[in-house]
Amino acid sequence: MRKKLPWILILLFVLALAARLLPGPRIIDDSFITYRYARNILAGEGFVFNPGVAVLGTTTPLYTLLMAGLAVAGLVGGMGCTVFAVLASVALLGERLT
Repeated sequence: MRKKLPWILILLFVLALAARLLPGPRIIDDSFITYRYARNILAGEGFVFNPGVAVLGTTTPLYTLLMAGLAVAGLVGGMGCTVFAVLASVALLGERLT
């Protein structure tokens, strides 16, 4: 099973990416809230939705910080968020397979 695991993970990645991309854009407000928080962090405004108003309104604070950190490193943006989410999903599935 160990030899086949990388191929299974690659197949899972391709299937997960296709499942997210083939239906086309899906507007989900929660993700845009998260990305706005990340953008404000990058702009130096802090962990806020609206600058000057300190209210926690994101349901995913750790993901928000991770996206901001990856953006600082130049590793994420636009499609990068989707690819990162798919990689995280496949990693979790791969962990369950071992």
